Amino acid sequence: MTRPINKSLILLILLIICSCDPCRNLDCLASKYDFEFRILAGDTGKDLVFGPDAQFNPEEFTLYSLQGNERVEYGLQPLFSPYYDGDTTFYAEVFPPLGPVFLSYPNGKIDTLVLSYTQYDTECCGRITEVRELTRNNSEKFNDLWQILEFTY
Repeated sequence: MTRPINKSLILLILLIICSCDPCRNLDCLASKYDFEFRILAGDTGKDLVFGPDAQFNPEEFTLYSLQGNERVEYGLQPLFSPYYDGDTTFYAEVFPPLGPVFLSYPNGKIDTLVLSYTQYDTECCGRITEVRELTRNNSEKFNDLWQILEFTY
């Protein structure tokens, strides 16, 4: 009679030990290679790409990096934003990160965007990479890439 109790007790202890995984059912943060931005008129603050004052066609913008002689394009997606009276923003994901990123306007103007990344190792989720800072044309720095960035034109 004591034998089944001992087996059950050992099985229960093993089950408890195996179920104490600190990473179990953990929602890991994903790496962040993306940001949102708007392009605004420097004098009026009006959106130049989306909305009633638009002067540029959003489909004519490109975002890319150079890898040697090869051009690596990143997608730009219009993204509806309820925070700006129904205006839309550009959503950009820069993956893989290859160095400076170039934003080409329909009229030929090109902005240089330098993204700084931070990486850290986690116990349960491996290495996480996040865009920490964006510098536009060596003059404007954006440190909070969780907010919608506003580029003045």
